[in-house]
Amino acid sequence: MKILVISDTHGKTTNVKTAINIENPDKIYHLGDAQGDELGISYMSDAPLDVVCGNCDYMGQLPQCLVLEVGRHVLFLAHGHMYGVDYSLENIRSAARSRGADMILHGHTHRPGIDYSNPNEIVACPGSISYPRQESKEHTYLVIDVDRDGELRLNLHSIEEYERKQKQNR
Repeated sequence: MKILVISDTHGKTTNVKTAINIENPDKIYHLGDAQGDELGISYMSDAPLDVVCGNCDYMGQLPQCLVLEVGRHVLFLAHGHMYGVDYSLENIRSAARSRGADMILHGHTHRPGIDYSNPNEIVACPGSISYPRQESKEHTYLVIDVDRDGELRLNLHSIEEYERKQKQNR
């Protein structure tokens, strides 16, 4: 199974459609700040979509967080703004721990990264597929591959990485 994880689209979904076409996911997680585009995103793919509320999601009834069992793992999905992820991961780690999660997925920072410093509590941010803030300014997303044993493999990708590969193959 393949899960596409995106965040911080802020109403701009062109790259979401591109990532869906590249990855052909079985599921999609949006980690907040969809700004009302969650329905439009759900129409882009047959894959089920789970969305959490971000600090810019003012309308609707999106949950603040989700706890999902995936393979042999429990995932905690949150936007991150309520846990101060701009400054520290400790609050979001604590929230995930209290819910029995061993993997944390958050957005908000617009900067991609995977923190493996505690192998029993992996923290990942897909960055922003629409408005990146890291130095490279690449439009990033995360892919989670779930193997037959229920183990998860996380990989960060970007639209620009795909475009570079396409150019090389011409």
